[in-house]
Amino acid sequence: MLRREGREVNGRFQALSLGSHPRGWGAVVPLSYACARVRARDAAHRTAQGAESRQLAVVEPDGEHVGALLHERPSLGTLPLVAWPVPRTLRVVTKAELIAGNRYMVLSTADASGRPWASPVWYAPDGDEGFLWISRPDARHSLNIAERPQIALVIFDSSKPPAERQALYVEAVAKEVGPDPELVATYSDHSTSQGLGELTVAEVSPPGGEFRLYRAAASEMWILEDDRDQRIPAV
Repeated sequence: MLRREGREVNGRFQALSLGSHPRGWGAVVPLSYACARVRARDAAHRTAQGAESRQLAVVEPDGEHVGALLHERPSLGTLPLVAWPVPRTLRVVTKAELIAGNRYMVLSTADASGRPWASPVWYAPDGDEGFLWISRPDARHSLNIAERPQIALVIFDSSKPPAERQALYVEAVAKEVGPDPELVATYSDHSTSQGLGELTVAEVSPPGGEFRLYRAAASEMWILEDDRDQRIPAV
């Protein structure tokens, strides 16, 4: 008896199983692998052997579903391969949406010897490729930036399920920008728009100010490609 089953996680089938016996499974194939095999082999096999072939039978992708296949395992003999419709829920999110839709970014810094450190900070966008935040000058990431200004940062929504995951990956150069009134105003306007307090120039001015204002200037940015865990340039 042939049986088949899909494992559903957050509304998506992520793996398929096929067995020729009720007590055992013949194969388990990750969805990403299966979809790639469909694209590569579907047309040739369907033309040569037809939809009922023991080599391949697939569900045609139609925008809402993608085909998934199981390949035969020599140790199990030849099995008919089964297609499974998989709801496709992942949507490409733009760079602008990720920046506007989140509040924190994770800074990745390193000291002069290369020892890494990661820190979440609340940020305010500054144009299309700039990020502002305030930190104490003696914080570990602040000291690291003073020694090594090259940083990386990530912006993402950790509340999203895996099927809807997306992130903005950034390489940047960071520095303390001093009590620049224009940048203080940019940060303060974003802060008050989120229901937070206003930032004053005095708060980020030495020697009495508790904080310093920092800016990261992005050099490269990426997001995840639709339905694949692979980075592509952010637009």
